[in-house]
Amino acid sequence: MTTENDVTHADEASTAELVGRITENLSSLFRKEIELAKAETKAEAVKAGMGAGMLAAAGVLSLIILGLASMAGAQWLANEMALEWAYLTVAAIWLVIAVILALVGRPTLRTINPVPERTAETLREIPDAVRGR
Repeated sequence: MTTENDVTHADEASTAELVGRITENLSSLFRKEIELAKAETKAEAVKAGMGAGMLAAAGVLSLIILGLASMAGAQWLANEMALEWAYLTVAAIWLVIAVILALVGRPTLRTINPVPERTAETLREIPDAVRGR
């Protein structure tokens, strides 16, 4: 024979169990959201590194080539014009090339999104999920 006190105790145990499961599920959900945010941030950091690497390589190559090719080109052009004008012409050519390289590298850096979009989206869904929607 069950008494009213036994039924109340069973209901409390069931409620406590449900609260425990909810807490465990929310904890697991938040851990997974943090893992997702880390993965998204890492992917964006790799993309940023690639863009920055391209710009750095363009800068280094420009310096090496600028020194060697400028002298050779200016000496070649000096056959047709004054040496000073030959050097200025070569410098203008390398300036155009450097600008083109910078314009190619910039769009890669502009596509970087510092906000982990999927994480933000799923975090907005959590309150509705807790409410049962």
